[in-house]
Amino acid sequence: MTGNFDDLLDNLKFEEKEEDKERLTINQPVDEALLHSSYRRLRLLYEYFERIDSEIDPDIVINMTLDFLEQQVGYDAVLVVGTDRSGAPGSVLFNRNYYENADLVISEIAEEGLFQWTANRQKPYFFRVDPQGYFCLILSLSFGGQSLGFLITFFSEEEHLSQLDLEMAKILCHQLAAVMDKSQLNEQLTEKEDTVELQLREITRLYDELKFVFDFTRKVGRVLEKEALYSLVLETVVMAFEVEKAVIFEVNKGKLKFIVGSGLGGIVTGSPNEGTNVAAHFLNSAEPINDFIYNENFRNWTHLGIEENTMLGSPITVEEQVAGLILLAGRKMNLPFNPGHGKLIRSMMRQVGYGLEQIRLYEEMLEKKKIERDMELAGRIQQSLLPKAPPVLPGFDFGIYFQPAGCVGGDYFDFLVRDDGCIVGVVADVSGKGIAAAMLMMNVRSVIRAESMQQEFDLSRAMVRINNLVCDEILPSKFVTLFYFLIDPVARSFNFISAGHTPLLHFKMHEKKFAEYTATSVPVGLVRDEHYVVRSLQLKPGDRLLIYTDGLNESRDTDGNEFGIEHVKELLRDSGRSGAAQTADKIACAWQSFTAGAPKFDDTTFLVIDSTQEGVHT
Repeated sequence: MTGNFDDLLDNLKFEEKEEDKERLTINQPVDEALLHSSYRRLRLLYEYFERIDSEIDPDIVINMTLDFLEQQVGYDAVLVVGTDRSGAPGSVLFNRNYYENADLVISEIAEEGLFQWTANRQKPYFFRVDPQGYFCLILSLSFGGQSLGFLITFFSEEEHLSQLDLEMAKILCHQLAAVMDKSQLNEQLTEKEDTVELQLREITRLYDELKFVFDFTRKVGRVLEKEALYSLVLETVVMAFEVEKAVIFEVNKGKLKFIVGSGLGGIVTGSPNEGTNVAAHFLNSAEPINDFIYNENFRNWTHLGIEENTMLGSPITVEEQVAGLILLAGRKMNLPFNPGHGKLIRSMMRQVGYGLEQIRLYEEMLEKKKIERDMELAGRIQQSLLPKAPPVLPGFDFGIYFQPAGCVGGDYFDFLVRDDGCIVGVVADVSGKGIAAAMLMMNVRSVIRAESMQQEFDLSRAMVRINNLVCDEILPSKFVTLFYFLIDPVARSFNFISAGHTPLLHFKMHEKKFAEYTATSVPVGLVRDEHYVVRSLQLKPGDRLLIYTDGLNESRDTDGNEFGIEHVKELLRDSGRSGAAQTADKIACAWQSFTAGAPKFDDTTFLVIDSTQEGVHT
């Protein structure tokens, strides 16, 4: 302020030229009263700047300036007119002494282009106001090259305004412009501060909301039981939304079923379905509902204990399907819900949906583990029912391999030593896999064991009774391929029945060739009273038999190539005079190497029987 005033004083100083001195001295005496008045005005102006220098309220500064202008210059009325963003004159900011025709004067001045002229030239302009008879002085309020408004001062007589008055008015206009500029900057700064504060509040709110949802999500992720999850949800929403009542429903067969509630004043057994549009809304839409107003039908929903006319609700979705519904009502102090509450409850219920899906997967995992344990136990039981070692029979040697595709299998083999010294054996393949096949196999085993130990044993008659019993007990879609045989060590005979089973391979060592014996009847369990043909082989020392299920020859490698029966024959031929157990091991190793890495879709069982020299035991 002081610096501007000093500049003003410098500008007002006269340069004392010789001719001026002579003229002042010779032609006219010095007007000491004028000089004293000018000095007094400058001194008052200096004091005015000192007073306003410490004032921060722009309105007070403007009023002080107008007061000073009225005291020193004198006017009948004064207007301070602001400008809009384009620089055109706008509204009246101050109307001192209330000039009643202010709007008309402003319009007239604007039409004459005097505002623009004054702003462009930064010079005052005198204007005659008719018919009031006033003279007005227009001055531009400019600061930093920008027009901020105009000062219009009204006088009764034009001669009333001296050159010194005009200079002082210009100084005061400059001060007014500075104050207005400061005021605009303060307003802009205040607006920015308000905007920043609002943004900070919104960021804080979003942060708090995200933190709340994050904490809620962590809690939901730790819950592995549905009842505990719903208890957590009720406890959280009652606290977060400050409500007295909350209720959760599940969608069951297209209808809402009450699950749990809070603040309902007793046990709730009803469900909001028929006659309530809230049920229709949530069953047909995944959008939240806000400020739901009861209709007449919904007013009857008193069994829920909800009587308020405002509620907040959201569906609970699992994989984009509506799985449930939560309703909140009775906010404290009867406050309404707002859109922010709707977004928050929707976000929370999405997490609840994820929690429900996690619980479902967890329950499935537990059930799967339980089934796996049951399957493992069933597998151990099945293994315990199979022979622990091949039988010992003079003149014969045995090698066996059994590998189920899973924990339990549908393949089955057994040996029974009769009182007459003969051995009854069986290799069977039950249709299907898993527990069902294993249970059917155990039934077949019981029937075969019972029939094979009869005193008056006949292979064909025993097979008929076995088939009829199986037909009566198993489902029509199930059956069993079965190779049933009897070895007489004295006669060195091998009698057998093949009911739909894979061909018997007979390798004649002395002739170096194979014979194959295909099935002569349908599998067991398909046709009641089926007739079974018994075949008989007379074995010589060196002969080798292979009884197998189709899991051996039909298994595939990782490229889809089949192991094949020709491969099996080659292994039997190359085994030479190795024992039956060693031959079985050789075939098993070759089969395992061939199928390594490939999925196993079927059980694999095979039995090697060698006819040895009489009296040789293995």
